[in-house]
Amino acid sequence: MSSSKSSSKAKRINFSTLFKGIIKAGYCASCGACVSVCPVNSIEMQNDLPKLVSTCISCGACVDACYRFQKREKQEQAAMDPNEILEIYTAKAKDERIYTQAQNGGVVTTLLVHAFEEGLIDGALVTDKYSNLFEPKPILVNTSEGVIHGAGSKYVISNSLTKLDAVRTSHKKKAAIVGVPCHIESLTRIMEFGYLGLDHRVALKIGLFCMHSYDKNLLKQFVADKFNITPEQIIKMDIDKGKFIFVTETEKYKVKLSDIDSAFYNGCHFCSDFTADYSDIAVGNIGVDTKSNVVLVRTQKGKELFESAIEKGLLEVTKIDSSEWETKFGLVFKLEKRKKKEAKALPALD
Repeated sequence: MSSSKSSSKAKRINFSTLFKGIIKAGYCASCGACVSVCPVNSIEMQNDLPKLVSTCISCGACVDACYRFQKREKQEQAAMDPNEILEIYTAKAKDERIYTQAQNGGVVTTLLVHAFEEGLIDGALVTDKYSNLFEPKPILVNTSEGVIHGAGSKYVISNSLTKLDAVRTSHKKKAAIVGVPCHIESLTRIMEFGYLGLDHRVALKIGLFCMHSYDKNLLKQFVADKFNITPEQIIKMDIDKGKFIFVTETEKYKVKLSDIDSAFYNGCHFCSDFTADYSDIAVGNIGVDTKSNVVLVRTQKGKELFESAIEKGLLEVTKIDSSEWETKFGLVFKLEKRKKKEAKALPALD
C-alpha cells in the first residue's frame, strides 16, 4: 500500500487527487508515468498533459507513480535517496556510424548497442521522432539498430514514460530506460512500488543532463518568427556555450539561451535535478568539447556496463580522479547547484 493511501483511509486517492494536486496546479512534468501505470487505461496524454478519458477506479496508481506529487506530500523529508557519483569520465564513441548519428560523443548510443550485443538487455526505451525533432516519439526498441535510429537529442518535452507498459506487455526481462531527470525520478518511484513489474524488468537507468525542456509549440513558433524556418527543415538541435543551435542542411542558426526562456515548458520550473540523481549512469555535454560526453557513473551496475564497453574498445575515455572533479567539471556542479537553488518550491498539500 502506498504512503499516499495509508496517510488517510477516509480520503479517496484517485486521478482527481493527481489532477488537483499536480496537473491543474501547473506542476506536471509531462513524463507520462501516470498513463503507463493506470491498470484500466483511463488516462491519456493530450496536449502534453494527462487527461482522464474513461472511468477512474480509484486505485491510486497514478498518484503513487508521480514523483512531483510525492514531493508536495513529503516536503522536506527526502522521498528517495539519490545515487552518489562513483566515477567520472570524459568519453566518446569509437564507432564512426554511432559517432556521426548520435548527439555529441555518442556514449549513450554506444552503451545501449553494447548492452544489446552482450545480451545484457532485451529492450530499450528511447526517444525517436515522428516527422521532425519537435515531435518526440517514445519507443521501446528491440535491437541495436533501433537504438541508432533514435539517437540524438530532441530538447522538447517528451512523454517517454507512457511507453513503460510496453516493457511489461512485450515480456521484457532486462530493459534499459533512457530519460531526463523527471523521467528517471518517476521511473524510480514506479520501481519502488513494483508497478508493471518494473522492479525486476528494468536492468539499467540512463539519465541525461537537463536544465529544462521546451514547449514544442512555443519553440516551433520561435523558430518560425526568428528564422523563418519550419521544424521539418531542422536536422539537429544542440546547446553550446550559452547558445541554442538549430541546424538545417545548409545553415546553422544560433540564439542566446536567454532569448528563448519564454519557450520553457512550465513544469520544468519545479525540477531541481540536473544530473539525473537516480540513474545508474548519467551523461551530458557540459564542460567538454562538442564531440565528447561527461559520464557520471552512479551505481555498480552502471560501472560494470561502462567498464565492459571500455574493455571491448568501444569508447575512447579519460577517467578523472576524484581530486580533480571540482576543477575539471566545475560547471557541471555549478549548474547542478543553480538548478536546485532556482527550482520553484512545490507548496505543501492542503
